[in-house]
Formats: sequence, structure tokens, C-alpha cells
Amino acid sequence: MNTVTQTSAAAQADVDIVIDNPQATLTGTWQTSTFQKNFYGADYAFTNRSAVSPSPRVARWTPDLPGPGSYTVAVWLPDGNNDRSDAVTYRVRHDGGEWAFVLDQTIGGGYWRQLGRGPLTFSGDGTEYLELRVADVEPRPGNAPTYVQVDAVRFATPPPPLTSAPAGVGAAVARNYAEITWQPLDGAAGYVVSRALGAGEPEEVAEVQGTGYLDLSLDPRQSYHFTVAGVNGAGLGPASAAVPARYTAGVPLEAVQGLVVAKDGANAVLQWQPSFDATSYRVERAPVSGRPGTVIATVDGTTFVDTPPGPEAHYIVRSVNQRGACLLSSWQVTWMR
Repeated sequence: MNTVTQTSAAAQADVDIVIDNPQATLTGTWQTSTFQKNFYGADYAFTNRSAVSPSPRVARWTPDLPGPGSYTVAVWLPDGNNDRSDAVTYRVRHDGGEWAFVLDQTIGGGYWRQLGRGPLTFSGDGTEYLELRVADVEPRPGNAPTYVQVDAVRFATPPPPLTSAPAGVGAAVARNYAEITWQPLDGAAGYVVSRALGAGEPEEVAEVQGTGYLDLSLDPRQSYHFTVAGVNGAGLGPASAAVPARYTAGVPLEAVQGLVVAKDGANAVLQWQPSFDATSYRVERAPVSGRPGTVIATVDGTTFVDTPPGPEAHYIVRSVNQRGACLLSSWQVTWMR
């Protein structure tokens, strides 16, 4: 289906060309299906990368552009699955050159996924196209089925560029994750979330369709800042102001693990593993096993050397921070003279 939508009486036309899979040129072995939901039009086509085809499997979408200009190129895919490929290469032949873009077909579908962050320049001479070559796709391990899907492709005039950033950006922070939310931005087709460690430069961590992002890869001992920018067919818009995200620890919940004691002459050498949320460790010693001990030291590291006054000593260690001490101690270890 090729359509050109007229937008004004001044012979200015917005191009909106959609080529569905029945109008694309498919070579090799392909099948059509309606099994995966959110396809475009009547169906979609697919093939198994691990199966044999008598000829190379290629899908090509060739637009009938009205002339030279800048156009966005977007792909519509049905819902994905784990047996789909997560790295499908799309090659755009335009303006005498070729650009390659990689899409994940395992994720949900039902929307236009633009190739690149902005429009591409086309000469409009009829020789330009978008192509998918199944041979570019890596098969799954063990020659397991690896399905590649093709559906509709859209060539369109880019929309007006975004001139403002999303508003209302906030961060809800827990021990090792942060949930970033913001308000919808008019004209945005998606949003780019960037993260900076401390005062460092921000780096993109996600591009999402909705107005929220859950970052599950944070270190609770570090400080972060997040920004959000809208994106559409014209490119990336301005970024929001940076929002800080730092986990504020409560009383340590994790008991000290791995406590061991070694004898070094008249000394007891204690060592243990570091605990999350702990800034120091409290060492307690009791003269009799199972009895309450006395605090003999608070140390920043994970090693302590003691000289017990009697023939035996029994030790436990607790993790501590500015909010208090962990209610659970390490297991008890025993030193004998």
C-alpha cells in the first residue's frame, strides 16, 4: 500500500508510504501467519533461519518516492518470542550508500520502530530500498529454530523536531534499582533515558515507548543522575534537567558472612566477608560459648587481631552503619590458647 497524503494547497505533500509484506519482494522460502499478535494488515511473513532454503532468503521493500528529500524509515513487526532472532540486520540503500540497522525481534510489536535517530537522505531515483537478508542472522545454538519475521515498512516525511524536554522527571530509588518516571511529551514517539555515575558524563541506557523506565543495574554504594529526552522521526529532543538517584541505607539487614578465626601465637586473627550497607563492623567477645559478649572493637575493614585474656574466646561480628547495627550477627567462632 503506497499513500501520499496532501497537507496543504500549496502543492506541499507529506509523504507517508507504507509497504506491507504482500507488496514486498520476497525470495527464497517464506510462509505467512497470523499467529503472533499485533501484525500490520492481514498477516506477516516468516522463515526459519535454521531451515534449508533452495535460494537465498531476502525481503526487499522498494518505495515509490515522489522525489529527492529526507525521509524516515520505520519497521512494523508483530509480537516477538524467545524463538525469534534478537539481532536482525536491516540494510537501507539510499543516496548512493548503504546503512545497516539491527533490531531485536524477540520483544513486543505493534508499533513503528524507526531505523536510526533521524531522517535519511534519498535521491528518489527508484533504485533505493530497504532489505533484510536472512543469511545475516546468526542461528541459535544447537541449530535450534530461529525465526525471522517481516511485516510492513514505512517511508515518511519527518515530523517537526522536538523543542522541549519531558516534564515531571522523578526517581524512586531502592537498594539496587531506580524507577524513573516522567510526563508525556507532545510529538514524542519515544524517550531516551540517560544515566551518569556521580558527576560523570551521561550515557544512554534505554529507549522506551512509555513514560517510565526501571533500571535494575545500580550499585547501592554509588550516586547516579538521570535525564530523559523525547525522540521522534526528526531526531532527539532536548534532555530534561538531571534527577539525582542515590540509595539511602537503613540499618544493615545482612548478617556478616564467612567469619573465621586463626591462631597466631597468643593472638586471635579474625576475618570475614564485607556486607552491603555496612560502613563498619562491631566485634564482640565472650569468655563462654553461647553467652552474651562484650564489644571489644569497631573496625572499618574486614580483619581484626585480638589478644584474648583467657584460655579461650568466642567471637561474633555485626555489620554497622550510621543507622545502627544489624540485628543478626555472624555465626560464633571459637579460639583456644
